[in-house]
Amino acid sequence: MKAEEQVCPACGLRSPWEKPPRKCPGCDWVFPDISHPESVTIEGHTRGLWGSIKGQFVIVGPDVKIGRGSVIWNLVYIGARAQIGEDVKIGSMTHIDYDTVIGDRTLIEGCAYIPPLSRIGRDCFLGPNVTLTNDPYPPTGRDLGAKVLEGVTIEDGAIIGAAACIRAGVTIHRRAVVGMGAVVTKDVPQEVVVVGNPARFHSTREAYEARRRTWLRRMFSKESSSPSI
Repeated sequence: MKAEEQVCPACGLRSPWEKPPRKCPGCDWVFPDISHPESVTIEGHTRGLWGSIKGQFVIVGPDVKIGRGSVIWNLVYIGARAQIGEDVKIGSMTHIDYDTVIGDRTLIEGCAYIPPLSRIGRDCFLGPNVTLTNDPYPPTGRDLGAKVLEGVTIEDGAIIGAAACIRAGVTIHRRAVVGMGAVVTKDVPQEVVVVGNPARFHSTREAYEARRRTWLRRMFSKESSSPSI
């Protein structure tokens, strides 16, 4: 079968590829995986989508970068220039807006809202319905634009529980834990657990991990003692 000429949309290189390669030999543009669902919309020059999008009705803005091994599920929106690291998992109906950075191996559950300028580190967990904000006194951002917005920063290894809400400009420091439903109005120190509205100190990350290990031992003990069928 004669190969058809293909054109790289990034640099315009023409070559008789039988099918698009993973990467254009003339530049570093990565071709979208042809196995993506037909309902996926990819807007312009985007890198790293090879095999990433598993869900339906996903919209990916221009100049987005998605690392190897990452998976995006149904009804996800990813805004322009967002940078998503390797082995990231993004749950259904999550909104990730422009100029957002998400580090390697981070897990974001469904229905999370991540506005422009958010910074999320490596090995983080964001539960379902987590809301980050970026406008301290809305609708200032609508009136004056991105120059008055302050993104949330979540450092490496932090855990954000389901339905937590984080105020614009707040930093969740390394390995901090935010309990489910918490409303965080100020920075959270590293290795600290906060809960409530407004969020207050509850315990240390060390104590949290000890409770988690106890719970896991109890769960595995139940499993091993269950009668076989």
